[in-house]
Amino acid sequence: MKYSLLLLLFCSCTYNELEPDCNTEQIFTDSVSPIIENNCTSCHSQSGGVPPMLETYEEVVYAVDNFYLNQQVSNKLMPPVNNTPLTNSEIMIISNWINCE
Repeated sequence: MKYSLLLLLFCSCTYNELEPDCNTEQIFTDSVSPIIENNCTSCHSQSGGVPPMLETYEEVVYAVDNFYLNQQVSNKLMPPVNNTPLTNSEIMIISNWINCE
């Protein structure tokens, strides 16, 4: 009987309870947005005029979905030559957030 109860308790845990919390908007605000503000928005903003705009969460999600932002960052195509490149840590933060998104 003890073993049946233990087995029932173990099996009642769902897979979703074991998945990491992916609060993408909070991760964006805390970790991704500062990187984008420091490295991207001088060009990718209303004042910079270069699409895609990257000033808000919604604009960055749009860029992820429509402008291959992950590939641009991961392949070190952005920021372009003659600008300070993103660090490997910054690239990892952005890529992890995109994969969570």
